Amino acid sequence: IENYTTTGTTKRLLINYVFDDDHLVANADGHKRNPAGTVCRSSFAEHEKVVLRRKNRKLYHNSDDVGLKYVSPAMISQQVSRGLNNTTSEVIIPLLLPYITVKQRVVCQSVCQLWRDVIREWGVAQSIDVNDPAFPNFNREFLRGVIQHSYSSLHTLVLNDYRELKEEDLLPALPHFRKLRNLDISRCLQVTNRTLLLISEHLFTTLEVLYMKGLKKVTDAGMIALSKKCSKLRVLELSEVPISDESGISIGQHLRRLEALYMRDNFTLTNRSIDVITTNCTLLTQLTLWGCIKLKTLKLNAENLVLLNLWGCHGLTDAVAESMGCLCNLKSLILSECHRLSDTFIVSLSNTVPQIYHLDLRYVRRITDTSIRSIAASMTNIYSIDLTFCTRISAQALADLLSIRPNLSELRLFSCHQLDERGILSLLREASSEKNCLSILDIRECFEINEDLRRKFSSLGGFQEKEQISGFLHRATKWSEKMICKFEAQIECNDGNLGLAENPRRSSDADLIYGRVS
Repeated sequence: IENYTTTGTTKRLLINYVFDDDHLVANADGHKRNPAGTVCRSSFAEHEKVVLRRKNRKLYHNSDDVGLKYVSPAMISQQVSRGLNNTTSEVIIPLLLPYITVKQRVVCQSVCQLWRDVIREWGVAQSIDVNDPAFPNFNREFLRGVIQHSYSSLHTLVLNDYRELKEEDLLPALPHFRKLRNLDISRCLQVTNRTLLLISEHLFTTLEVLYMKGLKKVTDAGMIALSKKCSKLRVLELSEVPISDESGISIGQHLRRLEALYMRDNFTLTNRSIDVITTNCTLLTQLTLWGCIKLKTLKLNAENLVLLNLWGCHGLTDAVAESMGCLCNLKSLILSECHRLSDTFIVSLSNTVPQIYHLDLRYVRRITDTSIRSIAASMTNIYSIDLTFCTRISAQALADLLSIRPNLSELRLFSCHQLDERGILSLLREASSEKNCLSILDIRECFEINEDLRRKFSSLGGFQEKEQISGFLHRATKWSEKMICKFEAQIECNDGNLGLAENPRRSSDADLIYGRVS
């Protein structure tokens, strides 16, 4: 195919084609011409419509107007049938598939046998999400059908909270998936060990992300089989799954590529299994041990850890701060309801991991002004602090924190009854300075707020109450000079990387799933 332009004329498309069989082509006057192997030429003017029709339609070449015309069987009975070369569809259809919807791909299968074979080979869908608004009438029959036509292409299957799902909807398809990397079957209550056994048997070469939160019928047998085979897993969620230390030990021994592990309300896990996980899984960047009430100590060996969630680990003591010395990249630490922690822990933590951005100390009632002063002195990057129900902290210590760390953007003081109107106004005066970046101040249930106080809040730094939430104060976000410099440096770095990238691509569904935080 050539596309050429002559000066002073519009563009024209010139097509050279050859008949590759032994038949002759009938011309309009009835004479036989153009034997097999002869090069034929046709041209089309700019904006002229060219339609490629199905194979059982008849095309003939007319030398008078040099074009391809459609001729019905009634118009001419002696013409020889011509069909498009099969390779045309095999090349063109895969190029079109990324630009049409799943429903359109299904319809295209009815065009002819060749189209159906090509689309089935390439697959109808790459991602199936039960929450996708594109499928308003999502049901079990539709799910089975679209999965059946997507064995070769599907890489993401999200079925979270689909309570109608039954194992027979999923089990027949699992052995046939070729590319499935991301699977979310959270709270699909009918899923049992049978599903995990099939996953471990057939998907171990491709599966990287698995969410199975709330699967009450899964036991140690299924979890151990899964962990032994699916060694490529990078993200795993086991929240509210009734597993014991046997499963935890198997995870730590075999899933050493894990980058994110979410475990909430796995009440039976102890240090016997968690120590194996935290020691062997050195690539972890996110670790959630929410509600591991039998956890007494921590043995951390993950230098890349960014988020550590220890909410409700009641057994932890002040000595656990010593194990955090290797967490040089830790940015977010959640210690809510760790009731045994005191000022000793916070002082040691401030010296050990001063780079923390987000610190959650909700219900840690033993901490006092000593902890706040230690945070102000050492944690130079602190961005948000949650001190809900911390009733031993004074307003003066909080005002000093805002003065020393003006980059603090979020301060939560829910139900801190020791704070009064006078103390909060002193905080707002400190926050009203130009360099201070405080944008959220939560003082709900600290004391009763009247209209006069609301006017004072507005006059001191422009804080307003969130609609229908009394005591939740907010204002437009402000950036410190330090944050602006960091952002500018990051933009320059990204621009440099983009300049080197030959094939920049969009974030995949796997990246989006990985971005979810428990």
